[in-house]
Amino acid sequence: MRPHSKAASGLSWKQVSASSLVFLLAFAAGQPDARELVRKALAAWDASQARLEQYVYVERDEARELDDHDQARKVTSRTHELRMLEGSPYRRLLERDGKPLPANEKELQDAFLKDNTDKRKKESKEERAKRIGEWEHKRDRFKVALREIPDAFDFQLAGEETLNGRKVWVVAATPKKGYEPKDRYARPFSELNSRLWIDQQENQLVKMTSEARDVISIGLILVRIAAGSRAEVVQERLADGTWAPKRIWYRISARIGLFRKFHIEDESLYWGYHRSGQM
Repeated sequence: MRPHSKAASGLSWKQVSASSLVFLLAFAAGQPDARELVRKALAAWDASQARLEQYVYVERDEARELDDHDQARKVTSRTHELRMLEGSPYRRLLERDGKPLPANEKELQDAFLKDNTDKRKKESKEERAKRIGEWEHKRDRFKVALREIPDAFDFQLAGEETLNGRKVWVVAATPKKGYEPKDRYARPFSELNSRLWIDQQENQLVKMTSEARDVISIGLILVRIAAGSRAEVVQERLADGTWAPKRIWYRISARIGLFRKFHIEDESLYWGYHRSGQM
C-alpha cells in the first residue's frame, strides 16, 4: 500500500495550503499600494521643486531635427545658468552649440544679469507682485493636470530594482478606461503608457518613461503626435536630500495641420547644483 501523503512528505495537504496562504499574505502585506506610491511621489516631487528655487545650476539643451530615417539633419544646443533672481527665474547664456561665448558676448550676458538684478530690486510692490505672479501662474499651470495622474491611470507594481545604489519600486501605468480628463493639459494621458521608478526610502520619483500608444491631438492649430513617440525624465538626489532634474529627453514625430511633418529629439542635461551665494 502506498504510504499516506502526510508520512511521505512530512506535511498534510492542509498544512501545505495553510503555509502557502500565510506566505502569500505576508508577501502581499509587504507590497505597497501602487496608486498610493504615485500619490506620494507626486507630493514629494512638488516639495522638491520648491526647494530647487534656492539653487543655481546649469542646463544644456540639445535639439536635433531628424529625417525620416532618424538621422540628424540639424543639431543645435544652448547652455544656460539658471537661478532665481528676486523672486522669479533668470537664464544666463553660457555656451552656444557646445562653444563658450566670445568674450564680448560673455560681457554682455554679465551686464544683462547685473542690469536685471538692479531693475528687479528697484521695482515697486505692484510691479514685483505682477512679475512674480505671472511666473507662478506659468509654473503652476501644469500642476493642475499632474494632480489628475493618480485617477487617470491604472497602476500595477511591477517589481523592485536598484538605481544609483538605491532601492526603487517599479510601477507600470496604463490609461484608465473611461476616465474623462478635467484639465486640457491632462488629455494626452489617455494615450500614454508609462513606467515609474520610485525611491523606496523617500518616495521620490527617480525615473519615468512614457510612450504614446496612439496618436495624440493637441491645440487649436491641430498638432498630431504620432504613436511611438517617447519621453524620459531622470532625477538625482543632491547631498542635502533635495531631488533635482538630471535628464529630460523626448523623441516625437508629429504633424501640424494636414501637411507639415517633422521628427524631433531633444535632450536637456542638468548639473552644477549649488545654493545661491555658494560656489
